[in-house]
Amino acid sequence: MSEGSSSGKFLLSFGLAAFAIIRLLYTCSADSYAPRQNNIRDVEFKQGDLIWNKTDLKVGQKSISKDIMYKSYLGLDSLNAMERDDYGLLKLEKDTLLLIDIKTQIKIPKEYYFQNAHDDSLHYAFKAPDNLNFFIHDFEAKGDLEENFKAVKHISKLQKYKLENTIDNTKVVSYKIVKNNKRFNGYALCFKNVDADLHTFFEFESDVLTKEKLQDRALAFLTQNMKEKK
Repeated sequence: MSEGSSSGKFLLSFGLAAFAIIRLLYTCSADSYAPRQNNIRDVEFKQGDLIWNKTDLKVGQKSISKDIMYKSYLGLDSLNAMERDDYGLLKLEKDTLLLIDIKTQIKIPKEYYFQNAHDDSLHYAFKAPDNLNFFIHDFEAKGDLEENFKAVKHISKLQKYKLENTIDNTKVVSYKIVKNNKRFNGYALCFKNVDADLHTFFEFESDVLTKEKLQDRALAFLTQNMKEKK
């Protein structure tokens, strides 16, 4: 099979999987979304049988914690308990179900790091043992979906941005960023709920995986872990 036909086949399969995920997430109306406070991020999710709640760090601490997820997984492991607490980091001991909205949940596997100390638009941040980063941004905004995504990534020296696919109100994009003098490949699903001006970005980033392998990893993660809440 030629490189071009292989790439086309992948984009088709990714587009179909993304479409199924988008339908799961966004077939409900704007009223289905629970209101979110921009200045406080109270997170409640189940770690096994445990309900864990944690709010953002103080303003002074937040400014030093934004890039912590761009350290290596082993680098996070090297932090002591006090340092992890300062950065709002939790290493999951069990597979964990987390609510995306009132109708949708996502399973985060055990051993992932979770951070609940971030800027106002970053809803969740995770790091996998293979150094995959997974971010969920969501916020209300006017204007073009792609331009707002670029604005979110501008501080990270966004490079080689490419629109890979368009599915209804969703854009599938690839990109590169630079953090801590390391280059990361990125792959994202960007959705806009036009009724509520709600932007949601599912972003996968890695300084280890190639663009093609990152696409495969993102597809596998979403199809295996996105679930409808029962």
